[in-house]
Amino acid sequence: MENFILLHGYRASPDMNFFGWLKRELEAEGHEVSVPVLPNTGEPDIAEQIAHVLKNENFDENTVLLGHSLGSVVALKVAESLEKPIKRLILTAGFSTPFKRMKFEGTFDWEFDCDKIKKNSGDVTILRDLGDKRVPARCADTLKEKFGGKLVDFDAEEQHVTAEKEPVVLKHCLNQNL
Repeated sequence: MENFILLHGYRASPDMNFFGWLKRELEAEGHEVSVPVLPNTGEPDIAEQIAHVLKNENFDENTVLLGHSLGSVVALKVAESLEKPIKRLILTAGFSTPFKRMKFEGTFDWEFDCDKIKKNSGDVTILRDLGDKRVPARCADTLKEKFGGKLVDFDAEEQHVTAEKEPVVLKHCLNQNL
């Protein structure tokens, strides 16, 4: 049994996109799932969100941490802060560097201890929606360069991986080969 912690992104909540469906599907498979409500998603403070996750969630060798969009930045920073490694890290529609059109370019600490994140993250999977109009494709390439792991290109059910059901995300959470 794995312990999933699912982190939503900017202006999102656990009730949006695929999170509720994914939680139900993973629980039906016998896994524990937490989808914390991150504070201040409209005006995010990454340090505040990281502190919230670290204070309210339990991490161990069976934890799978998934970050979607801006939640991927939070997930990376959480992984960087852990004292012990987790099982897997899944970054969906994610990024680790600011890009054009990004509202919060100068408001976050964009420095990462890549070696510590790699050490703490176990297997890394980067899911890139080929039709994503919000996060440039090169962002997934940068994640792969910095943190290694497996880069998976796919066509999401809705661009930026925002459908109510995203089967590719579920398959990679369950570590099923596609």
